[in-house]
Amino acid sequence: MTVSLQIAGGLPNLLLDRERIVHSLINLLTNAIKHSPANGEVLVGVRTQADAVRFSVTDHGPGVPHEYQDRIFEKFFRVPGNPGTALAWG
Repeated sequence: MTVSLQIAGGLPNLLLDRERIVHSLINLLTNAIKHSPANGEVLVGVRTQADAVRFSVTDHGPGVPHEYQDRIFEKFFRVPGNPGTALAWG
């Protein structure tokens, strides 16, 4: 497993809830690693987008089934049949 960082230059200073951002990124990263092929790659990215900063975690696992994608940011939501995969921001 390879985890790569792609951090854009010139990022602005942010006022944010550090604990929630760290918790969310760890959650997304843990799920990406858990559901990726053993020889896969997970990419963690940070870049500006319009007037915001975008954090992303990209992997090559099976993904969230389409019927659950609109619920992934609900607090404590888990994809049915996948008890170890929490997708919520918490």
